[in-house]
Amino acid sequence: MALVVSLPERVVHASTKSRSFYINLPFGAVAAAAFCFAFVPPIAAQPVSATTREKVLQMDIPGVVLISGTIICFTLAMRWAGVEHTWKSSEVVGTLVGTVVLAVAFAADQWYQGERALLLTSFLKNRTLLVGSIFELL
Repeated sequence: MALVVSLPERVVHASTKSRSFYINLPFGAVAAAAFCFAFVPPIAAQPVSATTREKVLQMDIPGVVLISGTIICFTLAMRWAGVEHTWKSSEVVGTLVGTVVLAVAFAADQWYQGERALLLTSFLKNRTLLVGSIFELL
């Protein structure tokens, strides 16, 4: 195992960053192949049969779209503010307003989805998990 870690590290250190991807690619392929052949899923992890509609509803696509939009708007606002645009510019204010609107829409979607939501209410009711998540976020 030490040879697998140290050999790519030594080769990459001597080469440029652009070639490091191609040098490490065979080692990643070997690791992926070993995982595919060695992994045996536990019997308890067998999927429950469900219709295609139910599977799509479980994915909470509106929640993913809303939280992605929220993160993108907030990131753009923080990137633009004070550097490319002033804080009072319409681009920065618009993306901050968009962040708030999308965050409220995400919260409403999560409440509407219930147990199908990205943020499960049972997870949020568990105080230990909630505090651990907040601590990890900070």
